[in-house]
Amino acid sequence: MQANEFDELIRKKFDEEEMPFKPEMWQKLSQQLPAPEDKKKRVIGMYWWQIGGIAAAVALLVVSVLKWQPSTDKQTTLASKDIISSLTVQSNAATKPAPAVAETDEHQTVKQEFIAASKNHIYSKKNRSVAANTVTSETKINSQDLVSPKDEIVAGTPGTGFSDQSNIATEESVVAERKKSAKPMALYDQLMQPEPEKLKQKTSFSFTGGVNYGSLNTGYALAVTAQRQISRKLYVEGNVGLVNGNADGISTYRGYSAADPPVNGMGTSDLEPQGVKTETTFTAVAPLNLYYFQVAPVIGYNVYKGLSVGVGADLQRLLVNEKSYEVQNNTGALERISKTDIGISGKTEYQVSKKVKLGVLYRNGISNLLKDKLYLDRDYLQVQFKYTFIH
Repeated sequence: MQANEFDELIRKKFDEEEMPFKPEMWQKLSQQLPAPEDKKKRVIGMYWWQIGGIAAAVALLVVSVLKWQPSTDKQTTLASKDIISSLTVQSNAATKPAPAVAETDEHQTVKQEFIAASKNHIYSKKNRSVAANTVTSETKINSQDLVSPKDEIVAGTPGTGFSDQSNIATEESVVAERKKSAKPMALYDQLMQPEPEKLKQKTSFSFTGGVNYGSLNTGYALAVTAQRQISRKLYVEGNVGLVNGNADGISTYRGYSAADPPVNGMGTSDLEPQGVKTETTFTAVAPLNLYYFQVAPVIGYNVYKGLSVGVGADLQRLLVNEKSYEVQNNTGALERISKTDIGISGKTEYQVSKKVKLGVLYRNGISNLLKDKLYLDRDYLQVQFKYTFIH
């Protein structure tokens, strides 16, 4: 009976509960089982396997390093030998009959060829210096060897494969190589140079509104503003609009009335002819509501991003021309309101957003600089709001 059949029979007996418990049978089965192995021997054997594996790996690593090092030296030596042999052949070709040239040109050609060869085959500074010392001793050329008969200059010795044409071609190729290498460097320098930043000259148009506080009490202003950036910091600006001013002082109206009916064919007096108008003056306490047409050029400077200052002129023309007004000042004297009012202005603006600016403007009238003291200087402080609709 096989082991698996015996196990199956035991399971069936247990399942059918037909197998009674007998200690003798279990003792007999336990005696037939194989003896347990010694755990200490297995543990010691496992340690020996690990130690041996580590030692083998270290030995393999050392052997591979030792093998790789000589191969690298051998490759470097072979590369140096190839360079030396190629340059030796070229120097032998140069000693063949050739046109008499200057010693400095020949040495320069040999040096250029050596530099080109060393760039292609030598990678370490140490090997480069060794090869240079070796080649210099073998390629030294005397000027006496360059002198040759004229009949041997045309062609080189058959079998060698070298001639004066090959020497000329070699020199031309070196010059062409140098030009090719110079072009990428010039292009690289040109690309790496930062391009000068181009100034964007922009013209923007805005609607400007403001409230005035000044010598004619309160008022308002509406204008269209055009601004042109002429440099990174400077700009010019022009305003065309309407300015309103209110005055609550004493106003005097100066007008003319027709003459009285003639008496005895004469006018209002013996000195005035019939129909001559006389000046009539009357005084009334009434508020003034004046409107001016305004033109104001300004030059400004951007202090830093968002903040700018500016100064300019302010020219205003009274729109109601048929009347002449006078206003009582603080001292009680009457001052005339000029129909053409000239002033200067200064302002500060701050850009809140891309299209909105807030500003404060001070306007100082200078009419009395050009005329007598009878004219009122219209001075006011204006709080502005500017909205850009074309940017």
